[in-house]
Amino acid sequence: MHTASYRSVGDAVQGLKSISEIVGCLDDRLSIRRSDLGDKGIWYRVIMGQFDDLFDAKNMASALEQKGLYARPMDFASAGLLF
Repeated sequence: MHTASYRSVGDAVQGLKSISEIVGCLDDRLSIRRSDLGDKGIWYRVIMGQFDDLFDAKNMASALEQKGLYARPMDFASAGLLF
């Protein structure tokens, strides 16, 4: 699940820490992935996963949105794990 995007690795690390504090013990499910968006440049996405199925991911997205976080289920299987 995509929870945030940043232009720099440093900002992504800080964002991951902030999200981890908000969601509590789920920090072991958070990671940073580098995404090359072509003309838009390189972005670093904070993602949460893995989920057993789309239903579980959507339930978690709803819970995160209730806490004021951005949360969009996405398939990151082909993206490279950075952290």
